[in-house]
Amino acid sequence: MFGIIFNLGVISGLTQGKVGVYVGVIAGCSVFGALGSFLAIKFGDPLIEPVLSAIGCAALIALLMTPLTTVKSYIKIGAMVLGAVLGWFIATKIKRYIRAGVTAFIGAFLIFKGIGSFAGNFPSFNEDSLKS
Repeated sequence: MFGIIFNLGVISGLTQGKVGVYVGVIAGCSVFGALGSFLAIKFGDPLIEPVLSAIGCAALIALLMTPLTTVKSYIKIGAMVLGAVLGWFIATKIKRYIRAGVTAFIGAFLIFKGIGSFAGNFPSFNEDSLKS
């Protein structure tokens, strides 16, 4: 939020280097960030795993059905909807395991991304390096 406010020049004191304005904007961004985090945890926690699992299963079915050119598009959409329902159902039954698996996957990705930024010669994930 601070980066957006600073780069868009919404508050003129930031570009002039006034310390009081910096402190005020950072404090305001911290309050809004804490409030957003609290609301996300309060209202989003029971639904986050089922929603993400439903989206993930629908995307997986779309990916698996991409090479099938003879299948009609409405059948693909129906399969994606069924996959989303299946993902929702599975996520509500095994929420602990999904949370552990996703956390491990994201952690492993971030560890290797961090190692690659310091050690070098690790695969990059930006689009330009993947094309070559």
